[in-house]
Amino acid sequence: MLEARHGERSNPDAYLRALLDPIPSKRRPPAWNRPSTEIIITSLPILLFTGSLALVGKLWLIFFTSRHTGRSMIERGGTRQREREE
Repeated sequence: MLEARHGERSNPDAYLRALLDPIPSKRRPPAWNRPSTEIIITSLPILLFTGSLALVGKLWLIFFTSRHTGRSMIERGGTRQREREE
């Protein structure tokens, strides 16, 4: 690939082009195109909805796992009152 073609032996630009452009222009992949606006408009509400569900689910799990301690409401109230008095 770095060998110069016939007639380009005295041309250092051919070597420079070969070094700087490892993929010849003919075989380059097509340029990246932006996604269509329909995909963006559709994915944004889905993203917001799933994010809010995850947030509510996490809060729900934290609330209900910390709530059940195996003690009665009266015992929890007494503990809370003792903590305030200290």
